[in-house]
Amino acid sequence: MLFYTDTPNSRMLNLDFLVAQGPADPNLVVSTKILIEQASAGVGEKRNPIDIIPLDNGKLRVIVLA
Repeated sequence: MLFYTDTPNSRMLNLDFLVAQGPADPNLVVSTKILIEQASAGVGEKRNPIDIIPLDNGKLRVIVLA
């Protein structure tokens, strides 16, 4: 089972193009990994879809759709 839904508008991106919102919190990384694994296994809820906003410098900012 895929964790994500591939749509006609989906595209794979190189992570080098993404802009971080701030420094990574190691505790948040661990808890997010657990939640992703649970959702992938059909346990718990999946997160809202994401979208990207192109920035003037060629980078991309990820946003969560409401």
